[in-house]
Formats: sequence, structure tokens, C-alpha cells
Amino acid sequence: MYKNGEYMIYTDKSIYKCIQDTNFSPTDYPQAWEKQFEKGEPQESVEPEEPPVEDEYPEYVQPTGAHDAYNEGDKITFEGEKYTCKMNGCVWSPKDYPAGWEKVVEQSTLEEPPIVENVQI
Repeated sequence: MYKNGEYMIYTDKSIYKCIQDTNFSPTDYPQAWEKQFEKGEPQESVEPEEPPVEDEYPEYVQPTGAHDAYNEGDKITFEGEKYTCKMNGCVWSPKDYPAGWEKVVEQSTLEEPPIVENVQI
């Protein structure tokens, strides 16, 4: 049996998609099939979609209870600053309970300017 959503390459080398469960071929029961590509028809290349990049520090959301509380190691952004949770079951913001959060201080990626010696003008 062919299931709805399955594909097949039929004897004429065309690709068909099953749109209704059936035991019959595209020739015997065409109502259950949708032709996708004809034999010899140029097929455009489809690039796979990149999975969305999850933000490492998502925006803080006020927990409503223990089921969605923050736990040790959870990362958030709160009022434009990045924090890491220091405890399990934290339902308070960094503003309401600072002891439960550690502010993340990012290292500067700027290099020190070179020291120039013996410059004559």
C-alpha cells in the first residue's frame, strides 16, 4: 500500500507523490497521485534550510512556577545584560534576587595598540 505523502519513481521515470492512501499505480488510479517531475524535466536544486540558531542568552521570561523556573547554568539576557543562573528553581529576575544570578562580563576582543619607539619627527 502507498501512503499519503510518499513518493515514487514510476516506470516512465517521472516522480509522483501519493496524495491519498492507495494500492494502485499512477496509471491505474491517477486521482491518488500528483506528478512532481516529468522524465527529462530539469529539476532545480534545493538547498537544505539551515536550522535556526538558538540565542545562547535568550531574553528573560518571568517564570510562573516551578515548572518553568530557571536552573543553575541557565543563560538569559535581562535589561540588555547577560546573566547565568547560580541556583536551581530560581523564579526571580536578576533585579529582584541578584544573589541568584551572575552577570557575564565579556572579554574585549580589541588588541592592544602597538608600542612605537624611537620615532623622530
